[in-house]
Amino acid sequence: ARSRGEYGLPAPAAASRLQKGITAIQEHGGGGAALGAKRSQLVFQAGQHFITLMDCLKLGQVAVDQLHPHLSDLVDTIHQLEQHFAGKPKLVAWLQTLTAMKASDELDADQVRQFLFDTETAYNEFHKALSSV
Repeated sequence: ARSRGEYGLPAPAAASRLQKGITAIQEHGGGGAALGAKRSQLVFQAGQHFITLMDCLKLGQVAVDQLHPHLSDLVDTIHQLEQHFAGKPKLVAWLQTLTAMKASDELDADQVRQFLFDTETAYNEFHKALSSV
């Protein structure tokens, strides 16, 4: 097979996709109704996970074993969506933090406040990213 360079064809979008490791279908959201339905389901699930996690924090659930499952589900769903948004790295960092702690450990008041702030900010950024697609 010949490469784009051999034909002298510029293909910046294709080169960008190769660098990112994604297909054109992933980039442009194609793939038919089944893919659209799956994406809709994942977006719905991500919203549920965001809200559940924020509710847990607001209700004073501060133990690692209370928060980790919800955050883990959220991060997993977001990864499946392949949706990039600014708050995603903070959620992953919080998951790493909780994973490094014992199940019986509890977040202190400052950690809870920051975790809630980061989660609410990520939720808003997630919605903005979806609106721009």
